[in-house]
Amino acid sequence: MGDFTKIVPKTEEEYLTSRKNHLALERLFQICIEIVIDICAILINKFKLGVPANEENILDFHMGKIDNIEYLKDMKKFRNFIVHKYGEFNNQLVFRYATEKKEDFNNFIGNIRKTI
Repeated sequence: MGDFTKIVPKTEEEYLTSRKNHLALERLFQICIEIVIDICAILINKFKLGVPANEENILDFHMGKIDNIEYLKDMKKFRNFIVHKYGEFNNQLVFRYATEKKEDFNNFIGNIRKTI
């Protein structure tokens, strides 16, 4: 998945003052979360777990199998927020996710390696 450390500015102020940083980080999150969803969909198919009713249910199929699935569901909601620009956009929240939540992607990768 994307290497956040290469594009995340060292300080929140540096991030907040650069539109380029906003756009790069938003897009990286969107892509990484979409990759998570795609991988989960592939695993549902591979292990013949059934057919999800919709994209919202894809992560539900992995409850109890992937340790950090609740965090990933939160990130999926965040991705929807970024993509659809629900409400007032909060760049401080983007920076917080980039600095505090990036390990969730690494944990997901570790869980997937154990699964397959």
